[in-house]
Amino acid sequence: VIREGFPHLTPAAFVHVYCENMKYQSMDDVTRIEFEYPEAIS
Repeated sequence: VIREGFPHLTPAAFVHVYCENMKYQSMDDVTRIEFEYPEAIS
């Protein structure tokens, strides 16, 4: 939840908000992609 930018929400509240906004059901599969940016070499 914190990594998604919603540190004030519980996991259950985040799922509720996400599903409501994206028109998903709570048991639908969701793919989460996380990017990691390497440090620039100087």
